[in-house]
Amino acid sequence: MRAGAEVRVDLAAADPPGKLALVATGHAVALVPGVLARALCPDVTPVPLVDPRPGASTRSPLAATRIP
Repeated sequence: MRAGAEVRVDLAAADPPGKLALVATGHAVALVPGVLARALCPDVTPVPLVDPRPGASTRSPLAATRIP
């Protein structure tokens, strides 16, 4: 547990479309590369993740979530 969050895994998908389908139905949150943000369906909202540490990676990962 870190930052007050506890992970519970009930469902899993091996491929990106399956993961995003779980997100779109409100059953999951997924980490996706920033380059896929434009390919997300309208029901999925990309949320930028920021690493506050100096010198952290310049990659742009996103958390994909469904916001009702």
